[in-house]
Amino acid sequence: MNTGERRAARRGPVAIATLALVVAGMAGCGPAIPSPLPPDPATVGARITVDGLHAHLEALDRIARENGGSHQYQDITRFSAK
Repeated sequence: MNTGERRAARRGPVAIATLALVVAGMAGCGPAIPSPLPPDPATVGARITVDGLHAHLEALDRIARENGGSHQYQDITRFSAK
């Protein structure tokens, strides 16, 4: 068997092994997860509350303090509609 024949004889098993690895890798990939729909602008305003804003601002203030930030929470009620 000459060098060319030996190379040809090795290509088949190498190609099969490569294909098997590709198929195995693809099998581990699950289905794509669809991205969530954006919120409906007509209903967003009804879901925002002063209490919810307070909770988020307090959480942001805590996160900033824990990470050396200087964000200072201020009472949001002065911005809310009276």
